[in-house]
Amino acid sequence: MEAGRELDGLVAEKVMGYAVKRVTRKIGNTGNLKTGETHDVYDTDWYLLETNGETMMVHGPLMHGYGPARVAHYSTDIAAAWQVAEAMRIAIVPEMVFHQKPSIDGFSARVCSQNHPEGRAWAKTAPLAICLAALKAVGVEV
Repeated sequence: MEAGRELDGLVAEKVMGYAVKRVTRKIGNTGNLKTGETHDVYDTDWYLLETNGETMMVHGPLMHGYGPARVAHYSTDIAAAWQVAEAMRIAIVPEMVFHQKPSIDGFSARVCSQNHPEGRAWAKTAPLAICLAALKAVGVEV
């Protein structure tokens, strides 16, 4: 599975234990001043949910101070991925795969917890390796 928002949503739900929902929201509109045509602009992303099923709201740098809580970018942002690594006790090792021509640099991730079956993964980036290993450890095939 490739890094991206689909993987992030899966990690948030299956590994981190959040209730999540994919939501499309209207975020504004754009138009052509000459023709007067306008088009609505939409954003589709994964959001965290409250226990009552409503979108979780968080304080942030938005116009009115509060906005919907988006799922973290676990598969592309090392700071977010590190939350997964800490939760699952994942060891990360930079390594080079020599049997490939040319050799490929990447990262090996391995779950080191007695609470979860062992999950191992290799990927070109550390965040992706962390996410893949964590999903394997909780029984999600990717």
